[in-house]
Amino acid sequence: MRVGVLEIIASTAVLNARLRPGFWAELPFKRQLYSVMPQATCAWARRKGCKTFYATYVGLGRPENLLPQDLDLIFIATPTQYCPLAYALAAVYRRRGTSVVLAGPHARAYPEDCLRFADIVVTDCDETVVGAIVDGEVPPGTIVKSARPLADLPLVEERGPEIEAAAFVNGRRRRTTAISLLSSLGCPYDCDFCSEWKTRYTAFDSDRLAHELRTIAKLYPGALIGFHDPNFGVRFDETMSAFERLDRPQNPFVMEASLSLLNEKRLARLAAAGCKMTAPGIESWIDYSKKSRTTRVSGEAKYEAVSQKVREIGEFIPYIQTNIILGVDADSGDEPFELTERFIREHPAIWTNVNIPIPFGSTPFVEGLRRDGRLVEGLPFAFYTAPYLAIRPKHYSIEDYLKRMARLYDAMSSPMLLLRRLSALPSPIAKIVALARTAGLRAERDELTAFLRAYSRDRNLRRFHDGETNQMPRYYRERMRQRFGRALDLLPKECFEPVLPQPDSPPVVLNI
Repeated sequence: MRVGVLEIIASTAVLNARLRPGFWAELPFKRQLYSVMPQATCAWARRKGCKTFYATYVGLGRPENLLPQDLDLIFIATPTQYCPLAYALAAVYRRRGTSVVLAGPHARAYPEDCLRFADIVVTDCDETVVGAIVDGEVPPGTIVKSARPLADLPLVEERGPEIEAAAFVNGRRRRTTAISLLSSLGCPYDCDFCSEWKTRYTAFDSDRLAHELRTIAKLYPGALIGFHDPNFGVRFDETMSAFERLDRPQNPFVMEASLSLLNEKRLARLAAAGCKMTAPGIESWIDYSKKSRTTRVSGEAKYEAVSQKVREIGEFIPYIQTNIILGVDADSGDEPFELTERFIREHPAIWTNVNIPIPFGSTPFVEGLRRDGRLVEGLPFAFYTAPYLAIRPKHYSIEDYLKRMARLYDAMSSPMLLLRRLSALPSPIAKIVALARTAGLRAERDELTAFLRAYSRDRNLRRFHDGETNQMPRYYRERMRQRFGRALDLLPKECFEPVLPQPDSPPVVLNI
């Protein structure tokens, strides 16, 4: 059997009209955002004797030409905001006689919507599920999931062809090449907005991790390792022992860890092992404080505690990225926005991601929104991403919230902040990344400004977001056309209308 795996990392926006500023600067880094699971799917299919083909789509060229046209089966993995492109590709391959499996974050969050456009939808995958699909044991029209928590993945050497296809350029390594890796699965926290809120946490043993690190050092010496764990080093001593038993030099690595794990002793061990960046989640100045160990403080007190902690991290780890969500139910008034802008201004060397709450599938957060009538239920999934708003904030009007976000985007993308950031960053490649990401922020700022202007002028857009009608405004149809272009011609009109989970009548799922 000829099996393809395609991971969508960006939409087709660059094909349609203007190349937005910074696209080419971002492209080498965007290539490295590939995931481990699509590569694992390819390796599992190979174990079944399949001829496999793998590609990632980063927004350049025609995605339907990345893989052979005569595939028997294709797995397409996509995040929610790019699902129209995945659906269009599904239509292309089905017309060619290829069976289509939709997987990845969107399929996990909204399987009923995916099933309209695919033969099979996978919500939780493992080797057994892939084997059953390849063997024809899963009938068309099925949503399928693994009957057991994911416990193992193919090793780096088995993923070698996929790593090179994703991370190399013209068959050669570049300075930006990164090797994606996992040291654990699931998450030990239960944040109600997160798709991992009920996924069991499982850490790989240190012997396995040490083997992976040795293999990478041998096959890809000097390449950056990007750990995709939601929380790296929860079992800190066991994880670090894998690094500390290796000979030098080791590959540098980046990872995401909660602030509560990063005390001075542990930071020193991370630095000695080659950690170059960490991405702790602040989440909210008012709520979601377990990861930062600030559950008893909020607002100004949490700000001071977090600021002190990131200064401490900066003594050991050269690059820091923080993640903040604005508009959670605990947020009200000026304080969350003022503290965020102050944090960005006082820590220019830290890249701060400011996120809008996104409703991911069947999470407690989404279920609460729907009960309260605060989910914009008719909004196409393509707009489940910044700078758009798929929810009605609890303590802000939509226009007030958007104006606050616009002011924050102005601050984050200002030339003055960029100059301060460039002077604070120690390496040329970090400065290039900052320039590219700032260009991306300015594009988001422009999109947010255009949306805010349309919201203030378009009565139908206001009625839609206020919940007075579920009829999608013309504004979104035009934006979809600008973003996805010819891909929309392959889809029926109902692709604009999302199919949301129905808690009272959950879909029939085949457990394998």
